[in-house]
Amino acid sequence: MRCPNRWLLTIGLVTLGQQPLAQAQEASSILEEVIVSAQKRSEDLQDVPLSIAAIGQEAIEALGAPRLRDLEYSVPNLQFAGSDNSIRSIISIRGIATDDRNIGFETGTGVYIDGVYMARSAAFNQNIADVERVEVLRGPQGTLYGKNTIAGAINITTVKPSNELAGRITVRGGNLGMQEAAAYVSGPLIEDRVAMKVSGFSSKRNGYVDNVLTGHENSNRDEYGGRIQLRVTPSDKLDILFTADASRDRSRFVEGEVLEPQDPDAGFAPGEYSINESDSEATRKLSGASLQVDYRLGDHTLTSLTAYRKFDTDAFNDGDFSPAPILDITFLDDADTLSQELRIASPTDGPLDYVVGLYYSDQTANTSRPIALLGGGIDDYRNFGAVDTRAYALFANVSYAMSQRLGVFAGVRYNREEKKLHFSQDGTELFGLPDIPSTDPTNPIPPFVDRLDDTDVSPTLGLKFTFSDDVNAYARIARGYKSGGWNADFLFPEDSNRDGVYDVRDIRFSPEEVVNYELGLKALLFGHRLRSNLAVFYMDYKNLQVSTFNSDCGCRKIDDAKARSSGAELELQAVLAPGLDLSIGLGYVDATFTANPPGGDVPIDGNRLPQSSKWSGNAAFDYTHALGSSGDAIVGLSYSYRGDYFTSKENEAASLVDSYAIVNARLGWRSRDERWEVFAFARNLLDERYLVDRFEETLLFPQLIATYGQPRTYGLQVSAQF
Repeated sequence: MRCPNRWLLTIGLVTLGQQPLAQAQEASSILEEVIVSAQKRSEDLQDVPLSIAAIGQEAIEALGAPRLRDLEYSVPNLQFAGSDNSIRSIISIRGIATDDRNIGFETGTGVYIDGVYMARSAAFNQNIADVERVEVLRGPQGTLYGKNTIAGAINITTVKPSNELAGRITVRGGNLGMQEAAAYVSGPLIEDRVAMKVSGFSSKRNGYVDNVLTGHENSNRDEYGGRIQLRVTPSDKLDILFTADASRDRSRFVEGEVLEPQDPDAGFAPGEYSINESDSEATRKLSGASLQVDYRLGDHTLTSLTAYRKFDTDAFNDGDFSPAPILDITFLDDADTLSQELRIASPTDGPLDYVVGLYYSDQTANTSRPIALLGGGIDDYRNFGAVDTRAYALFANVSYAMSQRLGVFAGVRYNREEKKLHFSQDGTELFGLPDIPSTDPTNPIPPFVDRLDDTDVSPTLGLKFTFSDDVNAYARIARGYKSGGWNADFLFPEDSNRDGVYDVRDIRFSPEEVVNYELGLKALLFGHRLRSNLAVFYMDYKNLQVSTFNSDCGCRKIDDAKARSSGAELELQAVLAPGLDLSIGLGYVDATFTANPPGGDVPIDGNRLPQSSKWSGNAAFDYTHALGSSGDAIVGLSYSYRGDYFTSKENEAASLVDSYAIVNARLGWRSRDERWEVFAFARNLLDERYLVDRFEETLLFPQLIATYGQPRTYGLQVSAQF
């Protein structure tokens, strides 16, 4: 399936003239200003020289998106790969995806909530019930956000406490036993001095994958959590915000269904949306607290952000995809992160503005992976690992208006990172996984204790040209950096560095680096009835860290590869008529390997990067029809397209996921005072059968494994606010 050619016609709208269709426009017939905080300060989206997609609270509600992953089809060149389970989020931006399955491997996309870094991907796919805005920043964001934002960053801003009593509650019910509720209330405790916001959510849904062995429904959802925020403003100069949150998620996830078993008569492949194996179950606990202090020093603002985050996951996985208890794996991971950021921001009303800051973080991550073979009857396996990471950074971002039309911006971040590894393994002879350390005289292996110290400088440089108040263009060059580390997973004795000895150096890998070249054009046209944002890019990667599964030993391998990614993003929002809104997004990525990694068994030069669709797109319209004093009727329809992609770097036919398209719809009523809303909704309206993961499993017996995307869901949503 190819991306429809009619999408390409929208590119021509960027070059159309700016004469308004009418000299006077009503407020309801023009686009509202979009405020973002991508550069650590509040700015108009159109003024920021970055490729950014911003999704506001109203749009999140309209999408019926309880989790971050539910927004992926609304943003070009953003993709969440693999199965929808809470403990493993693989995010791809501009074709660059990272599967950080073990604690020695970092993610390439940074996720931030109110400026606080979510250090492990298990904390990414959170509930977004009380979120004001989600910003997706595409391309490396090393200057302001630091390491591990080499593909991009997702910046989430929550609703803050208000000095007026306000609140909102949303309840959804539907098929698959869907029961979702989210609410927040905010108001003053001491007028104009102390305000508080309390929010909570609960999300339950039956699974859509039947397990014929256990009788349970898998791919279900069962989570709850809450957030409390206290805002103190003792003076006009001082603003203090304390936040604490916690959530718990327990579900039966599906790592994949057997499509083509070795023995068709064994019953391993009972059909679509069904499995015949032990239930895979996961529990995730997230919690944290932060304290942000903003103090005005004349026209400048000094900000201190102190945060503590903790996550704990416990996941059981049936690793053989069969009803027999052959290979059962438990993944136990936890991490604690303490961080401190201190920055000062200049005023923005002069030709020069800047943000300068310091950053520190201290993280301890632990892992254990016990395996039970044949129900625990023979030669079980277990590994243990700990990685301690300290990071220090100094950063600055400066822009200067050289004239009314031409501006220059530059930034730099100095990073220093210190990492320590402790790893051991009680091996199993069945798969050739050795004891680490080992005193076997025929194959001695020393203890795996190691330290990595690394420094990096990530600069940004660019120009911005303003054609008019509503049209500007930019050019930028930015360098990104992702930490090196260790492949602290199930370890097979492979002499990766070919020095004749198997030791901890064989599981080290280098820091990842990228240089991004980007051009952008942002415009408000036709009297602010059309917003058109276009970005084109070329990214050159060195030491790209590619994690792939080696089915010969059941272990993970990480290669240092070279790659490039080039493409474009186009986003359009238009008010076609009062009450009729249209949005279109189109993304194109050509992400390929440009060299074979050292010691690679299979040539991959020229192959597409895993989890990288060439084409992605979305289109949506909303029509609001006035019903007089009784309110408004609203109808919405959206279309999302995802091009095909491979799940492995070798690009085998068994790893090819076909393209697919999804249609969503909603129909509802909103009261005239906008306090009440009632909507009927359908996601995947046409009940498209599509895959999100596909690979060949050969560890025990050859079989084709795949994961289906969510089938059609529908229901009723009721919201009230005050």
